[in-house]
Amino acid sequence: MTPDPMTPAPMSPAPITRPPVRRRRRIRWLIGVLLVAALVVAAVLAVVGSANRRQADDPRSPIASGAGALGQLLSDQGVQITTTSRVEDTVAAVDPTTTLVVANADQLDEVAANQLLTAGAARVILLRPNTPALVTFEVRATGRTPDEGSLAPECAAEAAQLAGPITVDDLRASYQATGPADFACYPTGAGHAYLRASTGDGFTVDLVGGGIANSALGTEGNAAFALNVFGSQPRIVWLMAQRDDVPDATGRPPTLLPPWWPIAMLQFAVAFLITAIWRGRRLGPILTEPLPVTVRAAETVEGHGRLYYRLSARDRAAEALRVGSRQRLSRAFGHADDPLALSAAVAARTGLDPGRVRWLLFDAAPDSDDDLVDLARNLDRLEQEARQL
Repeated sequence: MTPDPMTPAPMSPAPITRPPVRRRRRIRWLIGVLLVAALVVAAVLAVVGSANRRQADDPRSPIASGAGALGQLLSDQGVQITTTSRVEDTVAAVDPTTTLVVANADQLDEVAANQLLTAGAARVILLRPNTPALVTFEVRATGRTPDEGSLAPECAAEAAQLAGPITVDDLRASYQATGPADFACYPTGAGHAYLRASTGDGFTVDLVGGGIANSALGTEGNAAFALNVFGSQPRIVWLMAQRDDVPDATGRPPTLLPPWWPIAMLQFAVAFLITAIWRGRRLGPILTEPLPVTVRAAETVEGHGRLYYRLSARDRAAEALRVGSRQRLSRAFGHADDPLALSAAVAARTGLDPGRVRWLLFDAAPDSDDDLVDLARNLDRLEQEARQL
């Protein structure tokens, strides 16, 4: 059986070495992909963490730092709980038979704090406030560094005396009064975990440092303490304060986007533009110009080959090979302007299939470097067969 003349001759295996430029480019792309993946993971973790923080101290939340267990206990005792997220809705729901609980008080400004204090609630409880929240509500108390663990009441407040010792592990701060205070219970560090103090306008607020989270409610007297403090009125309006309630200088509520997002988007746009220009160079036409000096043909061909390889321009390299073969064959067989006639003439000369000849001379599109090498070999063999017969 006569072997197909168009079949590439077997070649002895040889190690393939790639230029360092190609290797460095792949390393850069790998580093870029890993960096993007790290940024995506960080963004996802930030969103999840933010969601968990919003659920902390929420009477509907089942997570460890939530207050869902307390909410259920209060509901079982007949206490009605209304959870809100806007100051306006909170003020509208408050009446003289209501205990107002404010969680995330540091998200509010002075105007919102004054609206809450003057809403007419029977009691106002700031749940785990930090120092900025105390300043916002003008509470005559300061935040201190707490010690966590089992705390004894050491005060005359009935809610604390009936509950006895409690265990706390979620204190943001302890509180020390700087003005008149009705009581200070559960000393920890330099302050207290439960303090009733006055504000600059004469209102009275309770500061509860912790001990009511789902993770701690079942220990010692935590449940009794929470029921005594939060269940003294038949209704509770529980405000999960959000920063959206604080208007900006234009009077519009701020968005959920961080303040640095315009700069980040600008940097992303600049990086995208630079990348598009960098990668877009391979899409433009290859310009020709007269060489300033005489260069050997072999060096020119090698230079063009390296340029094609660096740009991965296999389509242009294949077209250059096809054009060269067509020009040389058309000089021998004519039909330079008629692809069908040229293909038929070469096929008749070599005895090959006209469709195969036309594909090699006009349509072959290699998908890899190996395919490009095969195309070059096949075109060379096609020319040799056409000339030898």
